[in-house]
Amino acid sequence: MITHGSTSIGYIADYLEDQLGTHPDAPALRKDIYVAAMLTRLVGEDYDRAVDVLIADRAQVVDILSAATNLLPGGHALQMLLQQRLSDQQRSLRVADLTERGDLDNAVIAELHVALTSTDGQHNSHRQLLDQVWEYLGSYAQRRRYRSAP
Repeated sequence: MITHGSTSIGYIADYLEDQLGTHPDAPALRKDIYVAAMLTRLVGEDYDRAVDVLIADRAQVVDILSAATNLLPGGHALQMLLQQRLSDQQRSLRVADLTERGDLDNAVIAELHVALTSTDGQHNSHRQLLDQVWEYLGSYAQRRRYRSAP
């Protein structure tokens, strides 16, 4: 297992810039080398933080779904879907598994958003939950911003 993957990947990016960038043919390739090094650093950044991002997403989703289950009447189709997503236990920390789980969670968040915005005379609790959904969407996007990007 590569325990310090982003550091190792950073070495590759450094090599691209330092060794290949000083090659006699480098002036013609400088932009390509720079782009390859930058993309390599972004992969390293993803390697380090992917699981943290996906776990943080799930924690925020669980809070929203838990609050939503108290607002919907029992037997409601969406209520059953919320319960199903809440009962989905984490089986793996593999990025592919967490991503698949997150995709399913996001589909339910979208359904919940539709239900909350289509409710006539929204109650204050519905508005608060809708605010939580929008906060989640903002956090979701923010967590995916790259720090290494120019």
